[in-house]
Amino acid sequence: TAWWSSLLLWRARVSRMGLEGGEQAFLQMLLAARVVSENKAQSMLEAVRDRMEAGSLPGDLETTLKRVNRALKLMDLEVRTMALPQQERVHAVVNLAADDIAEKHGSKMQHNEIRAFRNAISIIGECDGEDKWAALGDLNKADQAVVEDMVQRGWLAVDSQRRGRIAARSFLEIPDLLESHGIERPQFIYH
Repeated sequence: TAWWSSLLLWRARVSRMGLEGGEQAFLQMLLAARVVSENKAQSMLEAVRDRMEAGSLPGDLETTLKRVNRALKLMDLEVRTMALPQQERVHAVVNLAADDIAEKHGSKMQHNEIRAFRNAISIIGECDGEDKWAALGDLNKADQAVVEDMVQRGWLAVDSQRRGRIAARSFLEIPDLLESHGIERPQFIYH
């Protein structure tokens, strides 16, 4: 299939990027997880160390992220790290290019889902307070279903009172859109 051939091509590129086996394994785990906390990333790195031979062991987390980022830049990708208020750092691989490939294989959201997501972002952006928790109970059922999907995929967070806020993946991938809705950009950490 096309997916399998693109995976094989990607693996061939990664092997030419100069990453050690342990760094490649860490990168694959990071890609599979989508968004990980600092503690989870550290645990993933430790799991790689437990399974790899001494010659291919990655360094500490910061060194590993720097080396992985250097390699990913060749493909217009990057590990982004940010610090959310009152939370630890989170990491994710993001696409830096707005090209045909990103458009074709990026989001699979339908127009109505994009509209509902933007509506939720707008409601959250209008909310006062640093946390930006907003009541999303007034959304229609279809929009609420989209919000639930966005929660599952790490774009939004919802508490037990049906209040929503922006989650890590949104901050990492669409900070400009959020800022245009009055949601402050968190601190980004560059590797």
